[in-house]
Amino acid sequence: MKKIFFILIPAMLLAFFPFIAHLATEGVAPPFADTDDYFASIAIFVAAVYAGYKIYVSRERLKQNAKELERAKNFNNMVLSGIADGIYATDLEKNVTLWSKGAERITGHKAEGVIGKPCKDFLSHTDENGTALCGTHRCPLTVMETKKILPQQVVTAYKSDGQRILVAVTAAPLTENSNIVGVVEAFRDATKERELHRIKESLINMLIHDFKNPLSLIGVVLETMSSDKKDINERFLKMAYQAVGELDNMVINLMEIAKMENVFELNKETFSAEDALKEAVKKAEVTAIVSKHRLLLLPLSPPHGGGQGEEPDMPQVSADRYMLMRVMGNLLGNAIKFTPPEGEIIVSAANSLPLDRGGKGGGEIKIMVSDTGPGIPKQFHKLIFDKYWQADAGKRSERRGVGLGLAFCKMVVEAHGGRIWVESEQGEGSRFIFTIPVTEKH
Repeated sequence: MKKIFFILIPAMLLAFFPFIAHLATEGVAPPFADTDDYFASIAIFVAAVYAGYKIYVSRERLKQNAKELERAKNFNNMVLSGIADGIYATDLEKNVTLWSKGAERITGHKAEGVIGKPCKDFLSHTDENGTALCGTHRCPLTVMETKKILPQQVVTAYKSDGQRILVAVTAAPLTENSNIVGVVEAFRDATKERELHRIKESLINMLIHDFKNPLSLIGVVLETMSSDKKDINERFLKMAYQAVGELDNMVINLMEIAKMENVFELNKETFSAEDALKEAVKKAEVTAIVSKHRLLLLPLSPPHGGGQGEEPDMPQVSADRYMLMRVMGNLLGNAIKFTPPEGEIIVSAANSLPLDRGGKGGGEIKIMVSDTGPGIPKQFHKLIFDKYWQADAGKRSERRGVGLGLAFCKMVVEAHGGRIWVESEQGEGSRFIFTIPVTEKH
């Protein structure tokens, strides 16, 4: 109704203006015989109605266009806010005209603090040597001159707190009517990605190195065994067996970690923990003898606080026997590898108190592998269980393998609901400990 009045009232006023004017001046209505004035009034009325309608339509169209523009603006802002990568744009003077939420998250710089300012004041792209890229051919803003999309490159940038990060950037010129009006750049934080790439490269290099040593040893052994001296052949055959075992262990660790990271299911069975420990020690005996180590298996210790002189029952465990044997093999292999000749490796176990301290729970068994090796500094006690951590330790002369064996042990133990840790002091040997829940007694 309001829309109709908006059109009709102005039109009626214009159409009947002569009638109202005559009435006001003459005191009487004009005669209808004045046909020309009458039809002129009608014509004015029709024209006014049409003009009012056109005004109304234009007004509604402007409102609709404004709503559509607002929706488009909100949609664009929503899309920009949802993109994890940083996106920003500059004008021809290299001042920032757009700064996305992703750019805020990556750099810590808020949009209100950067819009209208030169991008070099807060991004400060540099190469890996710290050389500033602004003004060089590697600067992303050079696309204004080249008029081509910049392929992705990794450069450095600085966050609002001064932290240096690596970013993968690409840029393209902004055009309007075939004229370049600025640059748009997309970037993402590549710090972790580049670090992972570096660690993988280190791992590959060390795998090549660690595979080469046993293979070279096998070659020397085979060449030596071509002689007729039986005593020498027997000794070198044991060395070749040990070298093949090292290669086999590294390959199996790689395969099993890859399998566990995808789909991993435990094939549990109930068996004697004592039998499993005896089997693990027996398998490691040959390697220990060849490397001149003393390998011992101690009897099961009673739980902490248990009666002295009591003969503890050896518990049954419900576990994946194969995986548990692999854990023991890795721990014993490390102990033998890093303990000097004539050193001692001791395997022991102890019952822990029931989990609920009420006798209903199954409790857990604690298994320990101790050595008289060089020990591990305290700051590395947790890191040694991280996958590929040893690959990152290539700078240290005390590197302990490729960092897969202990990561595998941690994954298996935790999958069983147990824990694993190390107790060690540098220069005083190490003791690796893990727990496995035992079968409940009914």
